[in-house]
Amino acid sequence: MSGLVLTDEPSGTPLAGLLFAPGSRGKIDTPGWDVLASTLVGLGYLSVRFELPYRATGRKIPPKAQSSVPGFLEALDVVRGEHPGVADWYLGGASYGGRVASLAVAAGATKASGLVFLGYPLHAFGRKDSLRVEHWPQIGVASLFFAGTKDNMCDLGLLGDCLPTLGAEATLEVIEGGNHSLGLGRAQPDFAHFAHLIHAWITSVKKKQKNL
Repeated sequence: MSGLVLTDEPSGTPLAGLLFAPGSRGKIDTPGWDVLASTLVGLGYLSVRFELPYRATGRKIPPKAQSSVPGFLEALDVVRGEHPGVADWYLGGASYGGRVASLAVAAGATKASGLVFLGYPLHAFGRKDSLRVEHWPQIGVASLFFAGTKDNMCDLGLLGDCLPTLGAEATLEVIEGGNHSLGLGRAQPDFAHFAHLIHAWITSVKKKQKNL
């Protein structure tokens, strides 16, 4: 696995593992990601964030999302090998990173307990006529979406229309005033709050799975 990888581990046996990739031009060593990871660790989770291969080569513009799927799968294989005691892995990330994770799961290339999207890029800026949801019916695992009301790449009305097409249950957390990065204007996103919402969602998913 090439590129920067940051792993944060709890003191005891992890409740589950989370593997996240950043957005197309995002970085994983920012204060926001640090807060998200440290809060998740405090709640008992193993948190891993990594750069997709194109970033490691210095490329600024990402390839088509499908082209980054092998890199995501490689990272997942590595962390699973390093942490064999972690049975449940939740995959996702910010924008492009989350989309890549969803493509990997929809293709049946890997098993995941769920997907977490920190601002799914439902459509390109100004292109609401072309939605990135062709693979959604094949996803087949529970999904958690964080979406801002001022996200210019994810119209909430269109998102609501598309959620029923997912192959499993979807949960939507709306960030009032949030942009595509989920921030409020110049204010940074509340990543600690997001971590608690992720924890509550994973707890709910696991409970439902036990009752099946």
